[in-house]
Amino acid sequence: MEIKFDALSNKVIGTALEVHSDLGPGLFEEVYKVCLRYELIKKTEL
Repeated sequence: MEIKFDALSNKVIGTALEVHSDLGPGLFEEVYKVCLRYELIKKTEL
């Protein structure tokens, strides 16, 4: 159980950092949410 949680946490946090790095600071929170959701869906479909 612990390993699965760590893997999931790493995927979510890593993707959030990638999204923020790509988009940069200063956007509305909703923009980051939409992009994070899109990227997570895209990564889980692979």
